[in-house]
Amino acid sequence: MSSAHKPMLYPKITQHVAQVVKALKKLEREGEALDEYYTSNPIPLVGYVKLHGTHADIVVYNDNRIILQSRNVSNITPTNDNSGFAAAMADKTEAILDVRDQYIERWKALNPSMVLEPQHPVIIAGQWIGTGIQKDVAVSRLSCRGKWALGKTE
Repeated sequence: MSSAHKPMLYPKITQHVAQVVKALKKLEREGEALDEYYTSNPIPLVGYVKLHGTHADIVVYNDNRIILQSRNVSNITPTNDNSGFAAAMADKTEAILDVRDQYIERWKALNPSMVLEPQHPVIIAGQWIGTGIQKDVAVSRLSCRGKWALGKTE
């Protein structure tokens, strides 16, 4: 008997750093060669505070179309949005396009020898946080707001 499977555009990201370190230390103790490039020097890791909200993407196409999406919904609108994200973004078109343009200019400055393919949208991914989005976390006491990192699809 098969169970119902809810499709996800983006699955949860899990971290297994402790398990990787443990496995590497075990291999090192047992004297097994990992490969010629293996080093036992520390690997610097940068951590960030997890905002317990709901994942929210702003997808901006070359023709200035803007699509909002979550991990499970590919086109969020005010009628299918349970967290108020679509309603909050409804009057932000100019600001969203400006952020997209700034990102593209910065990308071009950092990658002068690469070509940016216009058929691929810019995805601004982040967390939508605030009142009523998650229970029993501090950010749920804030007014609704977003925090996004910028990314370009390949």
